[in-house]
Amino acid sequence: MVLRHRLLQRSNDDVSFSSQIIPIFTSKCVGCHKTGRKSPNLSVTNAFNSLISMSLVNKTTFTSSKIYIEANPTNTTVHSWKKYTIEEAAMVLKWIQQGAKNN
Repeated sequence: MVLRHRLLQRSNDDVSFSSQIIPIFTSKCVGCHKTGRKSPNLSVTNAFNSLISMSLVNKTTFTSSKIYIEANPTNTTVHSWKKYTIEEAAMVLKWIQQGAKNN
């Protein structure tokens, strides 16, 4: 699993918000994080604007981005109910490192 995480980090391919990050949010987050429920709203139509307007992405210190650390599988202090897999966490981090584009 660590090897796959490292390979994902080395890849130069752009991470697509719409085809790679949104599916993570859809499978892990929108049960609670959607219109009329908990913030941020991570539904397909609102996720990007919510992440930016709530300052959940840190484009300077990537690993301190709340959207990365809150559901990170290594974080045992917050958000214990649903976590990213190691691969999903790496994908979210890579997306942030690439500028957190709405692509």
